[in-house]
Amino acid sequence: MVGSSRSRPKVVQRVAPGASLAAARAAVALNRDILLDPGLHTWNGSLSVPAGTTITGYHATIQRTPNGEYAERVIVPQGSMTLEGLTLTHLEAIDWPTYIHNYPSPRGDITVRNCTLKGGELIRCYPTSLLVQGCKFIRAGSGQVPSLSVWESCEFIGHTRTGQHAFFNTGADGILVTNCTWTGTNRGMVFQTGPCRGALVANCYFTGIRGGEANANEVILFEGGTDGTIRPGEERAMRDNTFLDITINNCSGPALSLYGSGMHSNRFWNVSASVDNTGLMVAALSGGRIDDNSFENFQTTGGIDLRGDVGQVKFGNLQIFERPQMSGNQGPFTPVLKQFNENFPFHLDEVAKEKGEFTFYGSNFWKADRTSKPIEGVR
Repeated sequence: MVGSSRSRPKVVQRVAPGASLAAARAAVALNRDILLDPGLHTWNGSLSVPAGTTITGYHATIQRTPNGEYAERVIVPQGSMTLEGLTLTHLEAIDWPTYIHNYPSPRGDITVRNCTLKGGELIRCYPTSLLVQGCKFIRAGSGQVPSLSVWESCEFIGHTRTGQHAFFNTGADGILVTNCTWTGTNRGMVFQTGPCRGALVANCYFTGIRGGEANANEVILFEGGTDGTIRPGEERAMRDNTFLDITINNCSGPALSLYGSGMHSNRFWNVSASVDNTGLMVAALSGGRIDDNSFENFQTTGGIDLRGDVGQVKFGNLQIFERPQMSGNQGPFTPVLKQFNENFPFHLDEVAKEKGEFTFYGSNFWKADRTSKPIEGVR
């Protein structure tokens, strides 16, 4: 139309397996979107993607082969972009590739929809916003999640390599995670090191998290201030996060762990945790303090372990269910079993007994014979 400001749709370039990377580079050089034909596309390098590009490839697999490039990355975004329908994988000769990676971080919105990752991690850059929707991570991880990112209807399946997490937040603010599942991963969600503020995690399901690696198995882990005390209220303190409608089934435990110092004003609402040993651990280390965290509508088969200056801890409608406990990931040894059972239903060290402020309402301990006893205190 004369005078219309409507932009024309971009040309879509089909790319067949074979000389796939070269063809993709030629297409984006012409500012075209890419449609990868079904089949195996072997790439021995990365694709620099101009802002505004869409790459689609239902039934197409990009397999990254090693060439020594930094992080063996696949996509190097220059701004906003969309990936849809792709499977991303790599040869075993690559230790742990990052599929979307660029420094300095691009300014723009990145959407990853209906993709499958087999090993490696999705992202290690910080766009203006990130939407990850309907994706499957098979022995693969999120990478370092950016602030204001949205993770919706994703599946995390199987053990990642030692030291790598299925979902890793190292200081992102305002993330939204909803309708996601974790099955058989080393850990569930890890919030570590950075401030990690204002997250909302809702309607998520965790099952079979056990035995991925030694000293792992936390389903939801907050860890900070382990290498230097963080005070509640400091800029780098983990705070104001909300977990809502969380189901934890057949996991080793701890189900919830706040470990280190500085965590405060975090809310856990409507959590059901079927675990072998610890349902909740709040452990303030090295003279640090954790404060003002609440656990409401929380039912668990595991014990409550409180150590150090845990500050104000609120329990509302806490229901603890007695059942035989297993040893978790530490081996089937009698001393370990004995230790876990001695910590049930409550374990407090001397500092927690002295400094902790505990509030209970509507809480009960349910014995195996179906009788119950109100919980009104822990001292």
